[in-house]
Amino acid sequence: TFISAIVSQFSQPSSAKLMKRHIPEEHVGVAVSIAQSMSAIFLLAGPIIGSFFYEHMGIYPSLITMAVLFLISTLILQTLPST
Repeated sequence: TFISAIVSQFSQPSSAKLMKRHIPEEHVGVAVSIAQSMSAIFLLAGPIIGSFFYEHMGIYPSLITMAVLFLISTLILQTLPST
């Protein structure tokens, strides 16, 4: 959690800068608010879903699920165009 908080301090301003570069000026406010809302939702829902998986499936299936989701995220990021 501590490392995640530190990384997010660098991630949020850089994502706002990228949005300003690639999104028309009149849509930047909406895009930033959607991104921040999604971040807050994931921040709340992530531990709830993780606790549910851990409680019902145990530690090993939870870790495997997390690893698979991480790999899927990596594959999705690889498909994004470079800036």
